[in-house]
Amino acid sequence: MKRTEMDRRDRDLKKKQKKLERLENKVNKTDDISSSLNSLFEQFQYDDEEIFNINHNEKILEILMDLKEKTDSKKFEHVLRKTVKKTKVKQKDKALNQMLEMVKDL
Repeated sequence: MKRTEMDRRDRDLKKKQKKLERLENKVNKTDDISSSLNSLFEQFQYDDEEIFNINHNEKILEILMDLKEKTDSKKFEHVLRKTVKKTKVKQKDKALNQMLEMVKDL
């Protein structure tokens, strides 16, 4: 086998390994965010109208800080909006604004 053939195989092998690493990192990051979303949703106390315990629950604040670290600033509001939407309350904007205010102070 020629040297060029061996070099080509090495390059191909490195490309495949790098691609696998990127895919694993992407899956891990997505799993972390989705688990944080689910735990945030579980902490909410709500009825048909509004979410009650956003300002009073320290666990929610911890989850919000964790989510902010894991996501970009562009996606953070989208992620929160998605979680609030999951509750199906009528005052979604109020809940979203409360959570953004909590995180903005940090």
